[in-house]
Amino acid sequence: MNKGFLILSILLSMMFVACGDDEDTTVNQMDMETPTVKTYDTEILVGHTDFVRSVAFSPDGNTLVSGGDDHTLRLWDTSNRALIQTLTGHTDAVEYIAFSPNGRTIASGSSDKTVRLWNANDGMHLHTLTGEMYQIFCVTFSPDGRTIASGSWGGTIRLWNASDGMLLYTIDAHRRVTLSVTYSPDGNTLVSGGLDGAIRLWHPRIGTRLDLLYKQQGSVMSIAYSPDGNTIASAGSDNTIRLWNLYYNINISTLKGHTSWVNSVAFSPDGRLLASGSRDGTIRLWNGRNGMYLDTLTGHEAIVLSVAFSPDSRTLASCGEDNTVRLWDVSE
Repeated sequence: MNKGFLILSILLSMMFVACGDDEDTTVNQMDMETPTVKTYDTEILVGHTDFVRSVAFSPDGNTLVSGGDDHTLRLWDTSNRALIQTLTGHTDAVEYIAFSPNGRTIASGSSDKTVRLWNANDGMHLHTLTGEMYQIFCVTFSPDGRTIASGSWGGTIRLWNASDGMLLYTIDAHRRVTLSVTYSPDGNTLVSGGLDGAIRLWHPRIGTRLDLLYKQQGSVMSIAYSPDGNTIASAGSDNTIRLWNLYYNINISTLKGHTSWVNSVAFSPDGRLLASGSRDGTIRLWNGRNGMYLDTLTGHEAIVLSVAFSPDSRTLASCGEDNTVRLWDVSE
């Protein structure tokens, strides 16, 4: 476990205790659990020698990339689950990974304060994006693939030119750590979540703030847009997932059931499912349209740090502090 993340965990714990039991102002709480008998086939990918912090599928679904505290990225063939290649170069934990929309480039954000760009076909290192003074916790591509956004320990968001790695501008986004950043499906909005519990919406081309969604109790660990762009799901250190309607800018549902921090949240591309991965070691599946609880996936032997759906929505990838990547068949 890297030292920076240990400090972050301590800060999160302190903030969660401090926030107390604030009044719940949600419009509707989805706290129902319906027993199911469905069995989910799962496969385990072994190779990392330390915590695995992030997973991402290529746009064509043929490759899965993972990264973690062993400072490496690993590329896996999704057809036979074989390790294709191990990418080295980072000097500290790989915190987050993203594929470009055309599938040609992989971006990795690291605690070594850099973002590295890699050729997805041959693993060649393309650029190192430098200038950040703090650990980088999240990274994402714009839908058109031209821009990369990264979030850091210092609370900033940096926007980079994806073709040459040049810094475009910096946004002072959060009072503390920026833990999650993502683009709306149409690319017109950039949304960020932080240790301060705020969810902020930004104009991605000029960096001005569009709106503020308040408040996730504790910290916002992860954010995901629904495929239609109408809803944001936020995962929090208060053990919940909150759904936000962007037309009215209100919290419409609070999804409860996890017994510890929710570290990661993702919508399936078809909008059918919402997945959440938690510090309690489980993954929960929710109806992506109404937030109803569907099922719990168990198997990880430690904290779940990241979840991601395949482009066809049939497979869910997860990773965590048991040093493994797991693939779950979530097809109907």
